Amino acid sequence: MRALLFTLLFTFKAMALDCTDVMVETKYMPKNNNQGNLNWCFAWTAADLLSTFEETPLSAYDVALQYHNHPAIRDEEIKKYTDVGGNDGAALIVSLQGKGLCLESQTNYTGSDWEKLSAMVEELSDPDKTLVQTICEHGLRDQQPFKDLSNKVIKILNKLSGDKKMAALLDVTCGERHQFKNKYGVGTRAIENFSQAQMMDKLDQLLTQKSPAAVAYDVDLIMSPADYQGVEANHSSTIIGRRKNPDNGQCEYLIKNSWGDRCPRRATVKCTSGNYWVPRDTLKNNMYEINWLQKR
Repeated sequence: MRALLFTLLFTFKAMALDCTDVMVETKYMPKNNNQGNLNWCFAWTAADLLSTFEETPLSAYDVALQYHNHPAIRDEEIKKYTDVGGNDGAALIVSLQGKGLCLESQTNYTGSDWEKLSAMVEELSDPDKTLVQTICEHGLRDQQPFKDLSNKVIKILNKLSGDKKMAALLDVTCGERHQFKNKYGVGTRAIENFSQAQMMDKLDQLLTQKSPAAVAYDVDLIMSPADYQGVEANHSSTIIGRRKNPDNGQCEYLIKNSWGDRCPRRATVKCTSGNYWVPRDTLKNNMYEINWLQKR
């Protein structure tokens, strides 16, 4: 009996520590955009997950604006939504309960450079300027998304303000939004109710199924622990792979970057095409939430 118990415990431990190589299919995910100063990482992760399950690249920009304009979330006191973050799980729920999503190609005004998009959004959302004033000042009339808009539509948008103006602009430029082919549930494990080990177990389970997950973590402790100043830098990313490190045998996880396809400065982790590999213990010790999609 003791030998059998030992065998079962050993087998369970081996399964728990399994680190088979696995990569999530990313061909439908939006490209590695450069978020710049936009605090919308939650929108990238939500778009990554929804795009994967729907098998078409969907717009993180539309996710962000629908999230911030949701009546249960919107704070009228906040004037610059480009400075405001959000929650991965809530963004997924808002997207699923909303009017569908624009395709990534319909809102990719700045060539996947969200730093430029951030500047453009701030100009267009200026409460002291009309849309026409901004378009004229920056010579945008011959550029997308304005190039194909009639003067009649521009005049209607001109009467709106702030992010409501930007949301209305998406309504016009996207036309009929992508409608979800399937019904989904949103799964969440957060540090308030689950241990970090339990969250990692769920991440491993999802990756084994080749399903992506959105993980919230302290990015400074992962990227540059030696320079850590003791101030939490909350961030979220999509986890798209797992492997055993070829040099030291450590289990590590691939984080899809949201600062373009270049490797971040001062990064102490191995980086490839903007994505970076993080050791299991480093990710586990700094994560505080995981969100995922599941078909109903």
